[in-house]
Amino acid sequence: MPLDRSAISSIDALREAVSDSDYEIQAHFGWQEFWQFDAEPIEPVAANSKFTDRIEDCVNAKWYFLKQAVHSRDASCSDCYDFCLPDWAVVRKEKYEDQSTIGIRRLDCFRLYVPEWRNFR
Repeated sequence: MPLDRSAISSIDALREAVSDSDYEIQAHFGWQEFWQFDAEPIEPVAANSKFTDRIEDCVNAKWYFLKQAVHSRDASCSDCYDFCLPDWAVVRKEKYEDQSTIGIRRLDCFRLYVPEWRNFR
């Protein structure tokens, strides 16, 4: 999934937000789910080229690109699992305060069939 640079206006804003961040991320009302992504398999070579150093835990992993779509939750997939990833951003700690922190602004969600999990239903 491409990085949404509109969520972090500048490196200075990011540094300030990180320095003011709490140790845990909390939400009083939960997060809105955005079901606008389809998972498309990509080759490991392409995925591994995104990292400077090799990640041992990711050797032989399956890689997916999250492609933006419309209403992906409506797609028919009876054996799929639902996944949601946090979409991080620099956000205000309180509605009318200037102090900011790193927080989750929404959840980016998608459905994916995982054949290795079919026996766990």
